[in-house]
Amino acid sequence: MLGLPRQLPELSRAGVGSFVAQSVTAATAKAYEGHWLKWCRFLYEDLDTEDPLLREWLEEDKPAIVGLFLQLRYDEGMRGKQATSVTAGIRLKFAAALQSTAFLDSAIVTAARTACRMSTTELRAKKDGGPKGTVKLPLCQSLLKDMRVKLWAGRGWGRGDIDSRMTYIGCMWGYDMDARISEYTAHEVGAEDHCVRCSDLVFGVREAEESHRVGGGTSFFKDLREGRASASHVLGFRVLTASQKTGAPVKAKTVGRRSAEESQFLDDLVMFMAFSKVLPSDELFCRYLQRKSGTVDRKRLQGRMVREAVKGVCRDAGLPEDYFSSHSLRKAATTQMRAMGVSQLDMIDRGNYIEGSKVMRAVYDYSAGGHGPLSSNSLVGGTQPSTDDVRGWLPYGAV
Repeated sequence: MLGLPRQLPELSRAGVGSFVAQSVTAATAKAYEGHWLKWCRFLYEDLDTEDPLLREWLEEDKPAIVGLFLQLRYDEGMRGKQATSVTAGIRLKFAAALQSTAFLDSAIVTAARTACRMSTTELRAKKDGGPKGTVKLPLCQSLLKDMRVKLWAGRGWGRGDIDSRMTYIGCMWGYDMDARISEYTAHEVGAEDHCVRCSDLVFGVREAEESHRVGGGTSFFKDLREGRASASHVLGFRVLTASQKTGAPVKAKTVGRRSAEESQFLDDLVMFMAFSKVLPSDELFCRYLQRKSGTVDRKRLQGRMVREAVKGVCRDAGLPEDYFSSHSLRKAATTQMRAMGVSQLDMIDRGNYIEGSKVMRAVYDYSAGGHGPLSSNSLVGGTQPSTDDVRGWLPYGAV
């Protein structure tokens, strides 16, 4: 058996701190910086200290300091996550500075967080206060079918039509794959790029010994465009997706022909990729068209296109669009899976959540196991949320 080295290599405190600080995405780190500034301002103004890491304070005093910080936010009218989310930024800063964070797990802090929770009356008042104060609501399959009629059915592959089809199939990706919008739309300048690429997909094609990596230039997709092959020849695909959550593993998602809805999604996706002429290095949802001048125009699916499509189908159904957005697709996926009896573990894998995450149950699930009107109905597998259910999730007086 090999023994331990006589002397461990010297570790750079700055290096370890930098490593810890990189444990969150850039967007999360930016939010945490705001949390940290509030913490520093509190210490300076209320406790007259410029030591945000509390190095000179006794360990047993630290929980009370955090409790006071949360109490002041409570007194300012803040509740729920608005009052307590700042502790996440504090925790990261202490960890990056190699300072103990045990005081953030104490009973005093837990009590302060409990006191900052909203009462039922406060939650209802916030929800009824208007769409800006609410979470977005999920769609349902009937609304997604209406979206297909509006954006896909009867369309060709010309400039306006292909963009309409790209929007629809992008929305269906968000729903069927339970994906965050940044995982299937073009990233903004300066933002991190989490978008899935065509090279991340592997298609299984009937009557072929090997699976085909897709790309608009491959012979199979050329045959599709020219009518020598059919989308039905594709049996399914497998895609590797990496979560935006640091530390979450890369997971494989698969789509096959296990239901009529899944087969239609697969057919539509295959046909779009054939006519969009995407390349393996491209984002999954983009398209190429040749202008009259001979130049080639490349367009990627934008987040605003998805949001407008979701709001549009809600308007057509007589639903107030302000309560729906691109996030409604991810909520719809979780709600649908729960209503169909999918296990919690499978739902975590499908949505690429970190193991043990409670966000899905607390925020995304409006069905039998969730917090919506269906939660008291003891639904059995196979029951699907309807447009009437969606309408029932709206706050009183919203329609």
